[in-house]
Amino acid sequence: MLTHLLVIGSIIFLFVSIQWLSRRKQAKFRQSAQRQFHPKQEAAA
Repeated sequence: MLTHLLVIGSIIFLFVSIQWLSRRKQAKFRQSAQRQFHPKQEAAA
């Protein structure tokens, strides 16, 4: 039972960390794209 919970916890942790990293990359890409195309949207956000 303990090992089962540890496996589930590690899988959830990996999934969350991967999503967080992908969100950070997308946010950086969006900021650079907004600076090039839509500077007003970046100021509003």
